[in-house]
Amino acid sequence: MAEGSLTHRGHDVETKAPYQHNDAEESKESRELEPGLDEHGIWGGQDYHDMMRLGKKQEFKRNFSLISALGFVSDLHGNEMASMAPTSGGQYHWVSEFAPPQYQKALSYASGWMSTLGWIASVASSVYVCGTQIQAMVNVLQPDQVMTSWQLTLIMFAIIAITIVFNTVGAKYLPMLETLSLIGHIAGFFVVLIPLWVMCPKNSAHDVFVHFEANGGWSLGPAYLVSQVTIIYCNLGSDSVVHISEEVEDASLTVPRCMFWSFVYNVLLGIIMLITMVRIHPRRLEEDTC
Repeated sequence: MAEGSLTHRGHDVETKAPYQHNDAEESKESRELEPGLDEHGIWGGQDYHDMMRLGKKQEFKRNFSLISALGFVSDLHGNEMASMAPTSGGQYHWVSEFAPPQYQKALSYASGWMSTLGWIASVASSVYVCGTQIQAMVNVLQPDQVMTSWQLTLIMFAIIAITIVFNTVGAKYLPMLETLSLIGHIAGFFVVLIPLWVMCPKNSAHDVFVHFEANGGWSLGPAYLVSQVTIIYCNLGSDSVVHISEEVEDASLTVPRCMFWSFVYNVLLGIIMLITMVRIHPRRLEEDTC
């Protein structure tokens, strides 16, 4: 084989630098590339092919798909529109303002109704999540207590009532409550993270970063798409600051920055917690409790 070229999967690949072929190294890398993940295009084949063209050895494998790229671009797109038209309205206002004139009414009407129905659904899902969290805490403190569906429903109604009170007669206390929520959000992250890393048994780094299991009964493609719903749900608050942009000083700068950096920081916290949950595997917890 001529210097500056190599063969990968039956195809000659031109490289931009001399590539030192090593049979043992190639065999090791072939074993590391799991066929199940590679054939679904999540990571492996194309990255490996591109690195070989550069005459480099692939050291890391990424898990970065079209869906995650689209979500990040959508967030940046919202930042740009918020800087151009800072308003407390939201997506339906931007559709009306930036859409072609002949389609503004129809598109803004559809966008407005989708937003309204989405917010109604989000209220139901939010109180349900809060209710199940309270239910989980009760189960931890009182393992013998079995909460029924009607009890969970009453908890959800109580959460709705508290929310209404804070947004009406207690509106003046909202800034203080939001500040406390931010402190609790950050402090709670470390309160959960540190004990898990210090006290719990851990899986090996190989199991965390290299070993993959598909235990859901589905192929990796549908499972990957379904899991995006949870991730998208966690990022629904990216536009929250938009709705108070008319009360924000220098909104055209402050609002986009808040949207962008809140997204980045929370994604980083989520990645750290995800690694923690994989590192502290339930099978290890069965061997020795924390």
